[in-house]
Order: sequence, then C-alpha cells, then structure tokens
Amino acid sequence: CKVLLNVGSLDDLKGFSDPDYCLEITEKAKKSGVDIDLKIWEGGKHAFINQDSEKYNEKLALEALKNMVDFISANIKL
Repeated sequence: CKVLLNVGSLDDLKGFSDPDYCLEITEKAKKSGVDIDLKIWEGGKHAFINQDSEKYNEKLALEALKNMVDFISANIKL
C-alpha cells in the first residue's frame, strides 16, 4: 500500500521522527519498492498535530489533516 509520512521541520526526536532521519527512511523505502510520500511541514515540531500537546500548531495541523484526507481519498478504492 502507499504510505504517507508527515513530519515537522523542527521535530527534534533524532533517529525517530526528525526530518533528516525521515528523509533517510523514505529513500531506503523507495529503493525497496515502497510507494511512500514524505511531507515535511515547515515550522512544525514533534506532535504539532496533537491538540493535547504544547507543541500543537493549529494552522499546520489543519493543513496536515487535509493533506491526509486528500491522500486517503486518492489512494483508497471503495
């Protein structure tokens, strides 16, 4: 299945969800035949989409959620 990976450009969880690591994972996945889309959200910190987090960013969260809905709509065949 196609994969969508959303990360914040300011995510500082090194080796887990920071942008450099996610770029590395995306490249490896693509080389292995995984159909993966990586979206790095400028200004987003780790958990920027989590409303209960102090790092929540409403503007980015709404954009990321719309991006996710569009991705699912384009890739799920009902």
